[in-house]
Amino acid sequence: MSALTDKDIRALKPKDHHYRVALGEGLFLWVSSSGNKSWQYRYHVHLGDTRKEKIYTIGDYQQINLAQAKSIHTTLRQDVMKGIDIQARKIEQKNKIAAQEDNDRSADDAVIAPISNRRKFLTNVTSVMGGIGGLFALVPFLSSMSPSERAKSAGAPIEIDVSSLKPGSYKVVEWRGKPVWVVRRTKEMIDQTLDVDDLLRDPKSLEEHQPSYTQNKYRSINPEYLVLLGVCTHLGCSPLYKPNPKSEELGLDWTGGFFCPCHGSKFDLSGRVHKGVPAPYNLEVPPYYFATETRIIVGEDGENV
Repeated sequence: MSALTDKDIRALKPKDHHYRVALGEGLFLWVSSSGNKSWQYRYHVHLGDTRKEKIYTIGDYQQINLAQAKSIHTTLRQDVMKGIDIQARKIEQKNKIAAQEDNDRSADDAVIAPISNRRKFLTNVTSVMGGIGGLFALVPFLSSMSPSERAKSAGAPIEIDVSSLKPGSYKVVEWRGKPVWVVRRTKEMIDQTLDVDDLLRDPKSLEEHQPSYTQNKYRSINPEYLVLLGVCTHLGCSPLYKPNPKSEELGLDWTGGFFCPCHGSKFDLSGRVHKGVPAPYNLEVPPYYFATETRIIVGEDGENV
């Protein structure tokens, strides 16, 4: 995250055009030409093979300070990782609050007034917190997270259940604010993995971007399961899973793997980077071990348990 402070934000002046100040990981401050400042979150969703960018407005800076915006942003990123449609949830919560306020006004025979600042604030908060089951103040929100959620935020090990993962498919979880991919490779994928491939920059994983126990052509403990950080080693985008070989989009020499549409970097089904692409290194393998045949612990080496 950027080292920007509330003092820096208050000092930002309007220009003759709108502009944005990025804080990292999709969070940025939007400054209008009139001087209004609001928090926004830019993220991507995958619709089939299409990667679509979306913008989520968190709220006004006058109502949500920097620390609060970062807390909301962390929650939003976690929800997006879980596949939650945060835009739809925001609309649903906004409608619920509007209906409740209308009911309260009817009961009190109150005059309908413009939407208050409090209502705007509650809309912003509950659109993020709606799935938790109550309205929490933003500042104590992190302290009221469940132990498992606090552990994830702090980077503690996480457990992934792969019992329902079918061959050829993959799942995504979050660890230390980054996506972790677990791919269950088919027998064909395993058989086609080569020790040496002229298309690859570092086929033997000689550069240290994986634990020593995964320094093999599969880059895994068990060849059937690949565990990677889903972050491109070029500029930190999230590549797409493209397991089908000989793709019209990626060429007849494509044997399956991961493709980053931002700048065209390619990785094979072991996360090894192709030659001649912007990404300089293989995708990173986090520390992990198998607690059972179908339970993977990410964030810790088995030998240290």
